Amino acid sequence: MVAAIAVGFGAFAQTTSVSIPWNQYNSNLIDYQYKAADKVPATYQAAVGDIIKVHVAGTADYDITNFQVALIDDRAVVSYWSELAGFKPFAASVTKNTDFDFTVELVVKAAAVGAGSDYQKIVFDASSAEAADTAGKGGVGTSVKLTLTTYEVSIDKAVAGVTTITSNGTAGEYQTTYTDSVLNKIVNNEIDTVKKGDIVQVKISGKALTGIKQILSGLVNESSPSYWTMLSGYNQWNSATIEPGTSFSYVTLDTITTDMTNLLKADDSKGKFQNLLLLAKADSNVKIQDLVLRAQIVKPATSVQISGGTTITTANGTLQLSAAVNAEATDKSIVWTTSNAAATIDADGTLTAAANGSVKVIATVFDGSKVADTIEVTISGQANDFKGVTSITISGENDITTAGGTITLTATVNAAATDKVVIWRTEGTAATFNETTGVVTAVSNGTFKVTAVSNENTTITDVVTITITGQPILATKVVISGATSITANKGTLQLTATVTPSDATDKTVTWSVTAVPAGAATIDATTGVLTAAVNGWAYVVATSNDAAKVASAQYDVAISGQTGFGAADASFSFGPNPAVDVVTVATEEAISSITVANISGAVVLSDKSGAKSFSVAGLAKGTYVATIVLANGEEVVKTIVKK
Repeated sequence: MVAAIAVGFGAFAQTTSVSIPWNQYNSNLIDYQYKAADKVPATYQAAVGDIIKVHVAGTADYDITNFQVALIDDRAVVSYWSELAGFKPFAASVTKNTDFDFTVELVVKAAAVGAGSDYQKIVFDASSAEAADTAGKGGVGTSVKLTLTTYEVSIDKAVAGVTTITSNGTAGEYQTTYTDSVLNKIVNNEIDTVKKGDIVQVKISGKALTGIKQILSGLVNESSPSYWTMLSGYNQWNSATIEPGTSFSYVTLDTITTDMTNLLKADDSKGKFQNLLLLAKADSNVKIQDLVLRAQIVKPATSVQISGGTTITTANGTLQLSAAVNAEATDKSIVWTTSNAAATIDADGTLTAAANGSVKVIATVFDGSKVADTIEVTISGQANDFKGVTSITISGENDITTAGGTITLTATVNAAATDKVVIWRTEGTAATFNETTGVVTAVSNGTFKVTAVSNENTTITDVVTITITGQPILATKVVISGATSITANKGTLQLTATVTPSDATDKTVTWSVTAVPAGAATIDATTGVLTAAVNGWAYVVATSNDAAKVASAQYDVAISGQTGFGAADASFSFGPNPAVDVVTVATEEAISSITVANISGAVVLSDKSGAKSFSVAGLAKGTYVATIVLANGEEVVKTIVKK
């Protein structure tokens, strides 16, 4: 199961300004970089495979190019850090004073050794020639300002044994590269580097947990995490959609076609920068269980020859076959197959008779070369004669009209056929199909094609197209609108939720609120009316009631003008405010803790001693929020100004 940790940006403002300063550690005078610690939960510790989803929306005060984001470990000196999840682009360009809305998913490739923001920070990186030019001397002393209406980070924790491949920014494409420690599996650690003309064999296997339309791979020179050069063309692995729950195993050969002379660096030894790029085409993030990637530079097979005999004459008799691959080939592994059910063959080439007739035996070198040899074996002395498949017929209804409805399909092979095994194939996303039971389950309106293919003779098929109607149109997005504050004592605020698409079947939502302090506000789960009780903040979420259960972004409402702080009100006082040094808390209740945070939500002071005063002398001038937790469990939230 995937655990999600959602982190909203800032606890104190609906719109936030982020200043990205010039990157003094980069010789490029137009490079700007910002490290944000406030987005990482104190308990979070990055693990390989975690998905970090970053959503930003707003405007920039200068034109930006190469706007990108990463997750880093920032324990080293300020000018150096290590990447936990490499840079991924938000966009190639941003036009100043023009709204943008970007979402990127980062995949953690290196685990952090500790928890919290000391070990993990979000980094924004951007280039802006326009900002640099304002100084008349390059970027020194300049910055790029982002005015953000949305800045959200959520974390999907990795599931052991499951690899997730995320979007590359193009609709329907999901992409990752395998680098550094993984690379030792990909490029033989004994060689210095790949070069033009080398042939690299890549093997992949695993179990698809999500549907995969295509898997393609290629080799790249990845001299930086966000930029790479293709060294070979793309190779497509699968010819048909890999259905969820299906195991797969493929091999391919990639030929290096790029002259590496100008790509290599002094530390490119042992394939450090020659990496494998995996590209999947699908409808959502691709998840693969027990993914195994192996690669090596090879000399591919050029010939293979089967030997061992061509007849079986005894009942259920066996024939041991072998396949000789040319001596120069690096990988001599063989995959054995037969043309029909007159005999079966195992992985070591033992052929076992099942029916009288003839069968073709094929030995294919499993190195990606597709080099194969075929012999024909005659079988006699069996109880039954082999009968070939002449027809397949699919029976069952061809439409579904009820929400989530099902039909059952059956494939019938001609009665005389020896091999009645059928291979099912599907096309479309309007339904799901269970190959074991033949049950088709509706998902959305549209059509869904099901094909039954003879295991013996793949040219014999039957096809049925199912028409699906009557399915609900699910929500894809929920946006909250309304005012962002309540100032009247015990006042109310009507919030509105807009569900996308506009023709969604169920546009109702359920409202929820997290209040700081607890009890600062309540919300009617049905109507969206927010009612103030105590000064503080209300963080509101609206979730669609349909099967999609789509949640809105957190919507922040400031609450002020309330008459008190619950039971503590009669005896509670706080001051001086504004303050220069010591602030005194006067209350009959014992104090459990005092926490002071800046307007971005970062804690700048924490005291659990029970003292009824605290000093702001060491804080910069500005506005802060103090949270006093009383021994009875109540929280008092006060805004304090440091002079």
